[in-house]
Amino acid sequence: VVILGYTWSRLADNANEFPYGHAIRAAENGIIPFVTYDLREPRGDYMQFALRDIINGKADHLIKDFARQARKFGEQYGGFFIRTMREMNGSDWFPWCSQPSKFKKTWKHIWYIFNEEGANEYATWVWNPIVNEGRIPLAAIANQYYPGDDFVDWIGLNGFNFGPLAANFVWTS
Repeated sequence: VVILGYTWSRLADNANEFPYGHAIRAAENGIIPFVTYDLREPRGDYMQFALRDIINGKADHLIKDFARQARKFGEQYGGFFIRTMREMNGSDWFPWCSQPSKFKKTWKHIWYIFNEEGANEYATWVWNPIVNEGRIPLAAIANQYYPGDDFVDWIGLNGFNFGPLAANFVWTS
C-alpha cells in the first residue's frame, strides 16, 4: 500500500483529478493506492468553503468529477483505499475538526456521490482518527465522528509518540 496525498479546496479547482500517474504506477507494481482526499489547501488549513457548503452541494461538481475518475481507475486497475478528513478528532488543527455532526454529514455526502458515480465498487473507505494521547485524550472522543458501518470499510489510526520533544508528553509504549 502506498499513500498518495491529495488536497482540494476551491470550488472551481481545475486540478481536481484522481492521482492517476502515481496510482497507475503503484497498481502496475502490485501496490494498492491509498488516496488521501483532503478538503484543504496544500499549504495550510484554509478552506474556501465550509463543511456546510459541501453538505449543501456546492462542491458536488468537484466530488463527482473525482469519483468518476476514481471509478475509471478502478475499472482499469482495480481497487484503492480512500480516506477523507483524516484526524478529525484532533482538536482544531484541520478545518473539519471540532464539528462531529457536520463531519459525519460531509463524509456521508461524499460517500453517496462516490456510490452514485460507481466508484464505491472499487473504493475501500478508511476512517482515520488520531490516537495521540498527550494533553488531550483524542481517542476517547473519536467515536463522536464515526459516520457508521455502512460508510466505513476499514479503520486506520494515526498515532504519534513525541516523547520529551513536546510539553507534557512522555514516551508511550
